[in-house]
Amino acid sequence: ILTPANKEKYVLNLWERTQRKIGLWFKGQLLLGLLVGTITFAVLALLGVKYAFLIGIITGIAELIPFGVIFATIPAVLFAVIDSGVVLGLKVLIYFVVMQQIENYILNPVISRRVVGIPPLVVLLAFMIGITLAGFWGAIIAIPAAVFVLEYLSDVEKSKMLPVTTQHL
Repeated sequence: ILTPANKEKYVLNLWERTQRKIGLWFKGQLLLGLLVGTITFAVLALLGVKYAFLIGIITGIAELIPFGVIFATIPAVLFAVIDSGVVLGLKVLIYFVVMQQIENYILNPVISRRVVGIPPLVVLLAFMIGITLAGFWGAIIAIPAAVFVLEYLSDVEKSKMLPVTTQHL
């Protein structure tokens, strides 16, 4: 409805490619959740935290939403403090702070690059711009919006590379 008839094929093709890449991005997020949840389970089990498996599952699921690992930190630290005291609670808190940094600045950009093809710098910038402009919802739509923009810019770049033909009168 919104697209001129002569551009309809292009817009539909752009939309299909964007949908495919967003699907790949979501699969990457699932992989990231599985990875973070498994690592969390292993580390907490080594630290001797009760319910390490449950906390690992909560962390893996929470990883699917922006800043979800921060929310998963609360029950993990509470279980550790209640079960074994403040020292273990501090160790768990330190683990989660380090894991959040590794996830944000290493794992997420690398997985996005490998699975979707988005450069890590674009992932970080998209998240920062999305959070700044729209908070939580901006973080959710940051990568899909970046995928769309990158696909469109790729098309613009390809059209610049096409040979220009001149007509002789």
